[in-house]
Amino acid sequence: METNPYITVTGTVNQFNAEDRSFVMTPKQYVVLTHSYSVLPVHAHFGDWHSNKRWGADGPKVTVRTTITFGGFFQRVVRERTLDRTLEFIEVEVASIAYHGTCSNLTTNNPTGISPPST
Repeated sequence: METNPYITVTGTVNQFNAEDRSFVMTPKQYVVLTHSYSVLPVHAHFGDWHSNKRWGADGPKVTVRTTITFGGFFQRVVRERTLDRTLEFIEVEVASIAYHGTCSNLTTNNPTGISPPST
């Protein structure tokens, strides 16, 4: 039996397609070898989105501009049809998801999130 590699991704949702329950993210990844960041375009889909038992009656969904973490099985790499064959996106089938909220939910006055001691 062949098993696809499992990947965990955290980032902000850029697009969501309600018809096929897929979404797009472009999180940055840190590359230790070059000490730099690069964008990792991700196209993710819920493979069993018809399952009411797993995802509920409304099915799985994400909201654009919200931050999520999801884990899933790596399906394929899609490259551009050019000479340098640059990465277009990776395809991932979502197995689990955690919703973190929107950027507007975060406080800008207290970036640490730690409350000062009361006096």
